[in-house]
Amino acid sequence: LGDSKMGGSSDEGSAPAMSDEELKKLKEEVEQRKAEEMIDDTERARLLEANKTALEGGRQLEGKRDKSIQKISNFKNRLKKIAESERKILLEEVKKLNVGMYLEELADAVSELNFKQKDLPLAVELCCALHQQYEGFTPALQKALGKAFQAAGKGVQGSLAADPAGASSSSSSSSSAGSGAVSVLSGWTVAYQNELAGLLTKRKLATRLAGELYLTGVFEDEKLIGSILKLLCTPPAPSATAAFPD
Repeated sequence: LGDSKMGGSSDEGSAPAMSDEELKKLKEEVEQRKAEEMIDDTERARLLEANKTALEGGRQLEGKRDKSIQKISNFKNRLKKIAESERKILLEEVKKLNVGMYLEELADAVSELNFKQKDLPLAVELCCALHQQYEGFTPALQKALGKAFQAAGKGVQGSLAADPAGASSSSSSSSSAGSGAVSVLSGWTVAYQNELAGLLTKRKLATRLAGELYLTGVFEDEKLIGSILKLLCTPPAPSATAAFPD
């Protein structure tokens, strides 16, 4: 009996095994924390100095640049989904291509924010490289990023206004209709949560990207950060908006 009790207490004291979903979430959190630590003060100082040097010397394109529409289109598509795994090719292309006629399109591509927190350092470096070479890129990026931030904010407000709590009450009141109705409502709630999580992630990415670009000297207007803070502090409401500087 003594051995049996000891064995039982050992089982009770052991931590429960994590599910695959929990392990995946933990891994993503670790990667996010690493990304937040990757852009340190040394890297910011390097990019800030490079940006200052480029502007003081006058923006200019070095060497013969490729104007191939197909190659520029491929570059734009890569900017839509910036990934560390493509760091080498992206940094090479930004030096080899002449994208002067497509700056607004490239700014829009970056501002779609279809990348992860761990890819943020590369996104910042690419924006700095384009800022150093093309005068029109930074104003286009600031405008596009402002629109993306506001769009994500309005999406969050709209999702909160939908109030999924109402689905729970509807679910309980219609439970007599059978498990099928409850299942549908439960599925809608999960979809709502996923949509809201995606919008909040994009809003966080826009904030981080704008902040890093300000610290590295790409964005120089303090009003930009003020507008972001104003939007972040605005209570969720369908009419909540804040002007973003062009």
